Amino acid sequence: MAYRHLRSAWIGNFLVARSRRGHGHGGRLLSGLIERLDAVVPTVYLNAAPLARELYVRHGFRELGRVARIRLATSSAEVVPERGGALWPGLVRLDAQCWGDCRGEMLKRMLADRWVLHDQQSDSYLGLGVVEGRVAIGPFVLGRPEPEPARSLWCRALGISGALIGKGPVLVDVPVACAAAMDAV
Repeated sequence: MAYRHLRSAWIGNFLVARSRRGHGHGGRLLSGLIERLDAVVPTVYLNAAPLARELYVRHGFRELGRVARIRLATSSAEVVPERGGALWPGLVRLDAQCWGDCRGEMLKRMLADRWVLHDQQSDSYLGLGVVEGRVAIGPFVLGRPEPEPARSLWCRALGISGALIGKGPVLVDVPVACAAAMDAV
């Protein structure tokens, strides 16, 4: 899948069936996709799984930062989730500041079936929802990159996660460079 934003595009969930790997299918598909995206935006980015890193490097991608996938446990805290409609403009504004592009269309699709939490004091947002039997957290954007607001959102998210799936797993991808989010986990 690929999402085109105003000035960039993101490639995500790029997978080739195990039985088809090693035959050049992924490389051909990726080349065609990059060619189409390069024609309409100056920047294309993605999150690469370690096994796919070599493929992306061969196609001109370079590492900008690392993302840690963290598995958390749910909490039994009583938290009422917010669906986020009223929070939408603030989330899109802050996300645009963080990414340098308007990713509104992708966020709209991603968050259609998720909840959005907002910490007013720090103007920070966190989205979460059930994906394939797990709670997935994201996007997670901090208006003020400080551990305490991040920790507050984590606690609320883990409480909602417990209400959604009981003791099931919670997964979150955190940019390693975001010290406030990493410290809060």
